[in-house]
Amino acid sequence: MRPEHEPGFGAKLRAVFGLSPTILCLTGLEDGRVRDVNDSFLATTGFTRDEVIGRPMAELGLWLNPEDRAEGLRKLRAGEAIRGLEARFRMKDGESRVTMLSADVLTIDGEACILTALTDITDRKRAEDGARRLIRAQAEQAAAELATRRFRFLAEAGATLASSLDCRATLSAVAQLCVGEIADWVIVYVGNFAGALATAVLMYLSGQFSFGQGSVGSAACTASGSPR
Repeated sequence: MRPEHEPGFGAKLRAVFGLSPTILCLTGLEDGRVRDVNDSFLATTGFTRDEVIGRPMAELGLWLNPEDRAEGLRKLRAGEAIRGLEARFRMKDGESRVTMLSADVLTIDGEACILTALTDITDRKRAEDGARRLIRAQAEQAAAELATRRFRFLAEAGATLASSLDCRATLSAVAQLCVGEIADWVIVYVGNFAGALATAVLMYLSGQFSFGQGSVGSAACTASGSPR
């Protein structure tokens, strides 16, 4: 025998109503009228007991999305229990709150009723949304700062390249722009007219530049580095 078929189950259930911090509501399966609610329901929604008892749930306008209620009723009438459904409700004062809803059909005093239990998760959802907005804002700020740094580097590198025909001096200056801005180290390969290669390495260690280069002549030059 299911518990709701035991004698006196309805009285026991109503006694539990007043003790539970969970938002509880009992409605008729056929007519949708409110049979009972607990104090947590009244405190959260802002309604008085006289305003809800005996009224159809649809008239209270609690569901922000009536389609969700209709789908829930369809499942309950088909014998399916509802567990952990996120549902949004409008309070008496117009405030919107987010809940985690569970519901099932019970037979109480010979009548099929829907017992609905709600857990208010509004504050948690607001905190999660705030954290997501903060992360998104930080990512956007970081991207903007990176774009600014790259634009500044390109502008300074262009000015440096145009300021001198001395390959060694120019590459040294460009390498020093790279390190600290867009790379941790730079290796400059310098080819002289005889086809030989000399290497210049620039590192940024402990806040100081370390630059070493081989003996080179006028040449075509390239540079590479480890990007940040």
